Amino acid sequence: MPDEPLIPIGTLHTTKEHPTLISLSEQAFDDDIRAEQEEKIRNSERERWEHLDLKLRQILQHCERHDVDVVVLPACALPVTLIETLLGFRGKFAVFAGSA
Repeated sequence: MPDEPLIPIGTLHTTKEHPTLISLSEQAFDDDIRAEQEEKIRNSERERWEHLDLKLRQILQHCERHDVDVVVLPACALPVTLIETLLGFRGKFAVFAGSA
């Protein structure tokens, strides 16, 4: 899957400095297409956070089931938004984690 949207080759322009390179920033995208892309990006980001939260919960639940006393996570492994998930396990074990 390409990183950039597929656009008909006839609608693309080359840059002045590099006539063989295509600059998507110079393309005029329709507002509806832009809004649709932004919504897809927001949904993708939301799903990413949900998956990270689920993964962290599964790890912490596993630690809880096995009577772990200390959980050590890699530095910068957790985004600040997941600290609330960690708070749900306070009092069960100590957690050392870095935040990005």
